[in-house]
Parts: sequence; C-alpha cells; structure tokens
Amino acid sequence: MKVCAKCGRKESGKEFVGAFCTECFSREHELFRLPEVIELRTCAKCGRAHFKDWETYSLNAVRKLVLSKLRTPYKLADAKIMIEEKKEQREKFLAVHLDLEFDVDGNKISRKAQVLLRLEKEQCLSCSRISGGYFEAIVQVRGDAAKAAKMEKKIAELIEKEAGVITKIEEHPEGRDLYVSSKQAAHKALNELRLHVKASGKLAGKNREGKTLFRTTYCVRV
Repeated sequence: MKVCAKCGRKESGKEFVGAFCTECFSREHELFRLPEVIELRTCAKCGRAHFKDWETYSLNAVRKLVLSKLRTPYKLADAKIMIEEKKEQREKFLAVHLDLEFDVDGNKISRKAQVLLRLEKEQCLSCSRISGGYFEAIVQVRGDAAKAAKMEKKIAELIEKEAGVITKIEEHPEGRDLYVSSKQAAHKALNELRLHVKASGKLAGKNREGKTLFRTTYCVRV
C-alpha cells in the first residue's frame, strides 16, 4: 500500500506517480503549457482560414492548430474541444474549450483549458489575386462552340482542384481565354485531360514577391 508524500492518501497500483497520488502530482507539477491567445487569419471574402495554408474552416483544423501550440513532457491520450464565439469591444474571438487527458506513468490525468483565437480579417491569396486580376497563364479554348464549352468547364474544375483560380475570362470571335492565377495549376489540369496543347511563354516582369514572372499561353483545340 502506497502513501502519498504530500497528502497522506493511501492507494495502490497505478493511482500513484512516484511518491505522490495523481491529484497531488498534478497540483505540484505543470502538466502542460498553452498560450492564452492564438491569432487566426481569416479571409473576409471567402471565409477560409489560414492554418498551415489557406483552407476551409473546420473544427478539426482548429483542433490541430491549438494542439500544435500545446507543450507537455507527457503523452496526450485524448483531447476534445468545444468552440464558442465571443466579442470583446471591436475584436472577435473564438473561445476554444479543451478537455485534455494525459498519460503519466500509466495513469490518466484529466485537465480543462481554454484558448482564445483572435480572428484577424484579411484577404487570402486567391481572393487577392482575383480582385487584382493577377494571372500567370492564359488557357485559350478554340474549336466547335458546344465542345469548347464542355471542355472549358472540365478545365476550370481541374484548375480549381489544383488550387488555381480563373481571375478573368475574355470572349473572342474564335473562342474564350481563361486567365489563370497559377501556371502550375493550368499545366496540371491540361496534362490530366491529355489534351493536345500548343504553349508559348512571355516574360512579364516581376510578381509581388519580387520573382521574375513568365506568363504561359496554352492554346487548346477541340
């Protein structure tokens, strides 16, 4: 039979951590650290949030963000979260309530915590590029009008799948031009459709990050 060195409680088995019962151990030792406030950038236009990248806001994404800030020498056995919206003066917060369970020498010790997510409004890269008309590639769709319309839809869906954005569409007598925010997204979309494409490049100065920008025009005939 073990006796707690702090409170004198008598217990046996896995209810002790060293010379202390689990209650005294958790009072005497810091189980974890979490910041009181975490900033979360959210797009004012499309509603996405910036976690590791701009992505759709979700409970799971918030959970991953908050737990990435958790510092503990112990194994985290379980973590449940609940989110509550809060407003303080002009600032908007999300209050994240956590139920945490740690495995300490085979004992499960539960603790509650709260973190405030301060929501900072800005435009994500995609929305910024759309509003600014930014593009790295032009996809020209030419041929029979009905076939071209179907192909254009497929191309646009694949470009979006590759995280690209069509920032502008120009109408011409011979067909339509799709202005695409990402050259890589346009290239991958056309490759996936296995289309016969004629490509040409053009130096277009520097982008917002100061890198030399080459714009590529892809001509697709259907």
